[in-house]
Amino acid sequence: MIVRQVTRESADEYEYVRFFPDALALDLRRMPSRDGLTRAFLAERFGRAGHRIVRHLFARSYAEYHRKISLRGLSSLQAISDGAFARGLAAFERHCRAQGAGPIYEPVELFVFRRT
Repeated sequence: MIVRQVTRESADEYEYVRFFPDALALDLRRMPSRDGLTRAFLAERFGRAGHRIVRHLFARSYAEYHRKISLRGLSSLQAISDGAFARGLAAFERHCRAQGAGPIYEPVELFVFRRT
């Protein structure tokens, strides 16, 4: 079984989250740790067969990155207040304008488990 999951250990590696601290705090409360995820599968008689962090292309440019984040499609961004989102988005927009061309890659954690 392959599980694709953001964990507490990788949550702050997403560039946008430093502009949305309320969203990051929410993610850190609700996401499993790597060990916690592994323990949950071990309890169900799965053995861990592997773990990798893959860099996934999220946006080809900072303009696209800003557009995607501004859509508020991520559940943690939907869960924060409108004011916190607006403040974070304004700061994130300034950040994106100051960056180079891109692309932007984000970490994706892949866990492999096998039934024991």
